[in-house]
Amino acid sequence: MTPVPPQEMIALRAHRPDRPTLAAHRRLVRAFGEDRVVVVADEASSPAQQWPAHVDVVRITPEALEQLGLSTDISDSGWRCGDYALSVLFAQRRVERAWLTEPDVAFSGQTPMEFTHRYAEDPADFVVHSMAPQNPGGFWYGTLTSRGFSGREWHSFFPLLRVSRAAVEAATALRREVQHVPSDLMHPNDETVVATAVAENGLSWTAMKDRDPAMFRRFSPGLRLPLPVLKALYRGPQVFHPVGRPDILKRRRRAEDVTSA
Repeated sequence: MTPVPPQEMIALRAHRPDRPTLAAHRRLVRAFGEDRVVVVADEASSPAQQWPAHVDVVRITPEALEQLGLSTDISDSGWRCGDYALSVLFAQRRVERAWLTEPDVAFSGQTPMEFTHRYAEDPADFVVHSMAPQNPGGFWYGTLTSRGFSGREWHSFFPLLRVSRAAVEAATALRREVQHVPSDLMHPNDETVVATAVAENGLSWTAMKDRDPAMFRRFSPGLRLPLPVLKALYRGPQVFHPVGRPDILKRRRRAEDVTSA
């Protein structure tokens, strides 16, 4: 088995210990071992949950956010502010690099360990599905600049990513910079904050869909499908998102909607 690089953690972003989350946790533990896998649980915008004793949990509480100087007033921060998961994780654990994933991400034709090993020698501060500058009309365009940010806004696609400590520190600083500035626009989301912080601070990134396009043939904000269906449709090593019971929505955003150049 290929060892996980030293000080690299595997974090599962979650809200509650439901069946999909615990199943995803079991798969990650089976691949990496208990000492490398942690659940980062939102307890700032969601009620605190009782997790099984064997699950290592980092809790995003209002107190943890206040200690980092991060706002607790964003009502949907559990969905909008995935960067909070990174900020709290890196504040509470001695880790220099971490993968962050979600319960509806699945691997086929390769183990999660084999997937991460593909990028083990990549020194990029931010390894993410896609990364691009934002253009007028983009879903989150202006959410930073309307709050006084003077650089260029970027966007990424966030269900599966790897970050360095430098990237997390830059994202935390940017979130602090804009969080209390009034704006008619909604608060910027995690995909905007982290991507912009990385690009505008001169940090490095790798867009996985450009490096390994054949592996991300069904990775988007699109319709949710069961894993057996996806495996039947797409052969070879794949990373799928979103995986699960079929959505009732007729259409969700495509990856191109949020990362188009």
